[in-house]
This record gives sequence, structure tokens and C-alpha cells, in this order.
Amino acid sequence: MLSNKRKLGDIGLERRVRARKFDDSDVEYETKFSFGDLLKAQKALNKESSKEARRSVRGPARQGQPPQSPQTNPRFISVQTIQQARADRDVEQTASPPRKRIGVRGLVFQDQAGRPALRPVGGPVRRGAVPQELCLLDEYRDKEIKALKAEIKKTRDDAKKEDLKRQVKSMEGKRDSQKRKDEERRVLDEHKRKEKELVKQGKQPFYLKKSEQKKQLLTQRFESMSKGQAEKTIVRRRKKIASKDRRELAHMERAADARARGR
Repeated sequence: MLSNKRKLGDIGLERRVRARKFDDSDVEYETKFSFGDLLKAQKALNKESSKEARRSVRGPARQGQPPQSPQTNPRFISVQTIQQARADRDVEQTASPPRKRIGVRGLVFQDQAGRPALRPVGGPVRRGAVPQELCLLDEYRDKEIKALKAEIKKTRDDAKKEDLKRQVKSMEGKRDSQKRKDEERRVLDEHKRKEKELVKQGKQPFYLKKSEQKKQLLTQRFESMSKGQAEKTIVRRRKKIASKDRRELAHMERAADARARGR
């Protein structure tokens, strides 16, 4: 009997031979170029490619030919394209709601004859420069205080009564504060007027310090009070100073105790 190999050869078929795997783990590659030389060559190639790109864009203009139009130039981006891209992008919504803006922009104030108090004033109003006849706020405040006091007598709700009392106390405090400011301004104006007269006579001006201003204000305030009002004011002032001293003394004692515990 013939073997299988001989039978296959007679039929005309050839035996397939598998290729052997080549193990290149032991092969060492050698090159005559260092890493620095390869890096320099890469930089030179990048520089040449950028130069060629610039020549392709500016080439026609240098050779006397008309430059490319924005529509035919592939490197040109129109403003409309940028604006459309900005319009198409997502809009970020803030977490805080927009603040309501209220103003008088665009309104035209009509000058009413005989009503200078209603004219628009630019900048803060200087109370000393405005005539006393136009300072109507003090009168309005006094009327409002009287109306609130009358309402306090009529109302029977305790919570509402306390709220009205707080409003009256706040308005009276503002009124008294404004009166003190007006008195200080009047004292300073009077002192300046006297000093101007002395300067005209050739004397040196004397400027009031804060301590001197307080002394003059206290003197004039007690002169304008009656005897009973002056005594009440002195007693109230003494109580205020005594309470302040007690608070300072308690603070000093607590600080001393803390230092002693730390030791």
C-alpha cells in the first residue's frame, strides 16, 4: 500500500507547510541618529510646513496677483459666522433672579411756579443752604407724631399699640437728633461770623476744636432749659455714665479672672 503522502502527490495536491514564528525578542536595533538629532529634525519640518502655509496664503499678493477674497479664502471666518455660533450656544441661567430696577430716567419735571420745594435738586441737599420756610419735613413729622399718639389712645390691641409706640419713639429720636445737628451748625456759623469780623480787624482766626464745640453746645443747651429740665438732664446723664462705668468694671473683672485661670 502506498502511503498518504504518495497518494496526495499522485492526485496533484501539495502539502501546506506552516510558517515558523520568528522570535525577535533577542534582536537589538541600532541606529546612528540620537534622540536630540531626531527632535531637531522634527522641529525643522514643522517650521518648514508653517512657512509653506503662510506662503500659500500671502503668495498671490506678493506676486502681483489680487489677494483671495474672504469667500474663497479657506482661512477666513466671517463675523456673521462667529455671531451665529454665539447665538446658537446654550445660555447659562443664573440662580438668582434679576433685580428690579426702578428709576426716574426719562421723566421730565415741570417747573411749577411758586413751588421751589418741588423742583428737582442735583446732589444731596445741604440743610443750612435751604431756607427754613422750605423745610416742611419737620412740620409733617410733628403732625404724624400727633396722629400716631391719638391712634395709640384709641386702639385696644396691645400688639398694635406697642408697634405704634415704637414708631413714635423712633420719629421723636430722629427729630431730636436733627435739632441737635441744627444747633451745632448754628453755633459753628455764629463762631465763624465772629471770627470773620475779627480777621477784618487784623486779628488771627481761632478755630474751634471738637471739645470746645461740645462745651459751647452744652452751655447753650442748659441756658435754654428751665431749672427742672436741667436737673432731669443732669440726673439722666449721671445714670448713663454710671452704667457705662459698671459695664467697663465688669469687663475688666472678667478679663482679670481669665488671666488668673490661664496661669
